Amino acid sequence: MDTYLTELAAAKQARHELRELFKANNANEDIKRRNAEHRAIYNRAYLATKREAKRQWKLACAPVLATNAKLPRARRTLCPKYPKSEPPPPMAFEPLIPLPPLPVEWQTVLDHETIAKAAMEARTGQQWADIVASISDDNLRVQVAMLVWWDFFGDRTQSDRWPHLDDYLTLPFVDSPKDELRQALWSVGYPAYDAAHRIKSARGK
Repeated sequence: MDTYLTELAAAKQARHELRELFKANNANEDIKRRNAEHRAIYNRAYLATKREAKRQWKLACAPVLATNAKLPRARRTLCPKYPKSEPPPPMAFEPLIPLPPLPVEWQTVLDHETIAKAAMEARTGQQWADIVASISDDNLRVQVAMLVWWDFFGDRTQSDRWPHLDDYLTLPFVDSPKDELRQALWSVGYPAYDAAHRIKSARGK
């Protein structure tokens, strides 16, 4: 528990330091003005690309509509698909003034979280099943399995479905103390901060 709490405290402090950087950045009037100008230029360019895409679509559609007007409904054809407007490349404009870097101590904390999340995303269904099965407490194991299923299994398509945790989904359980469930999630790879907030979102408090 001590290691989990230490990691959680560091994650909270790193986010506090990041918020303070944002506050300092937003309080700088010159930075606010420069960034507002950048966004205005970028937005005008994006709207211009959308207008041009619409103009090109109308040009491509005009002969189709003209032909359709002479044909019975059953023989009419569709206009070309309306093109998706891609935003202009950000590198074409002066970039937003970036935040100053976080102190290495706190940036390392956030980097470790990113690495941990990537490692979870890279696991296979069988790897998740093996990790969940390693939880010794039966009640906690069911709850962790359900949360893992929602986070990593539930949105997979039917053709790519993972059945490895299905047996847990119909098992009864009793809500464990929040601290125990957070630590159980942490033990299967969730960063401490994510584990704490995952319980809040699951239980609505």
